[in-house]
Amino acid sequence: MDSKDRRYISELRTVLDTNIDYYEYMLMRYFNDTSIDLRGSWDTQWRNIGFDIPSDNDLLRSAYMNVIKSVIDSLVSKLSNQKVRPYFNAINGDWNTKRTVRNVQQYFDILFDNQKINKKIATAFKLSCIMGKGYIFVNPITYEITPLPAHCVSTLQCEERYGNAEHALIRFLNFPTSKLTKYGIDYNGNAFKCTFQMYISTAEKKIALLVNSAVVKEYTYDHDALPLVSLFFTSPVFGTNTTSVVQELDGIQTQVDFINAQISAATQISPINQTFVVEGSNLTPKDLTNKAGTVYGIKMPPGVNVPPVVSVAPRMFDPQWQTLLDYYKKTAYEMIGISELSSMSKKPSGLDSGVALQTMEDIESDRFETQVDHYIDAFVDLAKLLIEILPDNEDILPESLNTSSLKWKDIKKQSDLFKVQYSAASSLSKDPAEKIKQIMQLTQIGLISPDKVARYLDMPDLEDAYHNASAVADGVSQCIIRAIEEEDYSVPDWVSYENLAQEITVTQNELYSSLTDDKKNNEKVFEAIKRLTMLEDNLATKMEENGYIQTQQPEEAVESESGIGVAPNAVEAGDITSTIEENPVEPTDAMVNEPIDNEDKTNGVGNEVA
Repeated sequence: MDSKDRRYISELRTVLDTNIDYYEYMLMRYFNDTSIDLRGSWDTQWRNIGFDIPSDNDLLRSAYMNVIKSVIDSLVSKLSNQKVRPYFNAINGDWNTKRTVRNVQQYFDILFDNQKINKKIATAFKLSCIMGKGYIFVNPITYEITPLPAHCVSTLQCEERYGNAEHALIRFLNFPTSKLTKYGIDYNGNAFKCTFQMYISTAEKKIALLVNSAVVKEYTYDHDALPLVSLFFTSPVFGTNTTSVVQELDGIQTQVDFINAQISAATQISPINQTFVVEGSNLTPKDLTNKAGTVYGIKMPPGVNVPPVVSVAPRMFDPQWQTLLDYYKKTAYEMIGISELSSMSKKPSGLDSGVALQTMEDIESDRFETQVDHYIDAFVDLAKLLIEILPDNEDILPESLNTSSLKWKDIKKQSDLFKVQYSAASSLSKDPAEKIKQIMQLTQIGLISPDKVARYLDMPDLEDAYHNASAVADGVSQCIIRAIEEEDYSVPDWVSYENLAQEITVTQNELYSSLTDDKKNNEKVFEAIKRLTMLEDNLATKMEENGYIQTQQPEEAVESESGIGVAPNAVEAGDITSTIEENPVEPTDAMVNEPIDNEDKTNGVGNEVA
């Protein structure tokens, strides 16, 4: 490593060391625990001492009221309900682009589910609410996706202010030495913990791994973006410095702590009641117990007649203290924008109808429009980052799911021809009964073809049944792929002829609609359409051979007074799809096409075309 890189590492480490006390305080405030030490081992449980106001030693601790944590948890819970996923839309391109988009969409659906990306991005957003910013880190060596707090990541403000950061230092304090092997590091020391650092430079195209400040291994990093996705509670105005929820509410939390301390002291020092015994009566203070209160002896003025014993219940504290405490709590929620509905999980007074409740939630949602947009953008940014840094020669899908030979380099070549957007994680209900109802409605209006219903049901307990049903569509798709990419126009006997004919027509229309001003692209499109036409011709031949389509030879031309014409019973040629649609074939349970005897026309397939 050259001296320039060492200077960058030294500067980035200084940034971390300077800010760690600030981040430590933010974390203390969130957990209401002054025992937190980010430099420590974290092997022992935090003691939850709390930010208590000093008081006499004979008094108990006051009741904690952590408004900061309540507000942050409510906010994160509200935003984490936004279940989204990256959506890939092929705006241009040929057949390969569309197939690539389908494969990459399937990959990210599987990845986001297996890696629990929704939960990790919600954690990163919570860190941003506490420390001002949080990160999603895509490890460029192991390709693990993890949320990171701000005290583990260092970039240079001067680079952030004038474009994208080019240098970053990821630092893991108290990192277990047993896990260094997955980075290709053989550690021979006796310590079981170390300070592990990863220096990444997009300018120098390198990664340097450091163990206790010593460079032990280097890798090539041939990418233009750092493997980080940033999340902020408040979008930075200049650079990356911004505020957090903890900063916004620190003053209010201090006042809440102070008022709670005063109320706690008043409740412990003030007696539950006071009892007064008139002197001269046959009772003395010693005759009464003072376990729950205080007993006093008094001498009444001459001429005043009162009972021998008088009990008084004084106020523990002035009600204004309680009013002030409620005011600060309400102000804390209002400053961040959390409603009573979200923070307390109850219906606010006066909102009795469902419409009123929905209106209340809509107003609150508008308050967080910026946070919601930034939260959703993190899913899209993560998808774009993964496409860039994943190895070129690695399969898009795992071997068990991979039905093609597509690599990540194929995705990168086609990246200019598709657009990464976002959509709901699922437009279908999670309730099985409602999900089936929605799919049946979509099938009835023609948005989902009957042979593809099984793909959308996706219910684990019926997996075998749905697998058998979807096998027909999968076989048809494979025939089309082989025809376009390998010029293999063979039609296996077990493929559903009806579904294949329909899918050929649909695919040809999709290809034709993708025509652009690009001549090279159009040539590829027409070539793909031509190959599908050849597949269709082979399908027609196959169906004629097996008796699915009956043809008639046109009668010879006849001569009449009006000229030469065709015999009245001549058949007009038609395409396969229209023939099958008029005379559909119901597939058997085994999904096998059985030839139909020419004499048996009961199912309508073998009927002559009129």
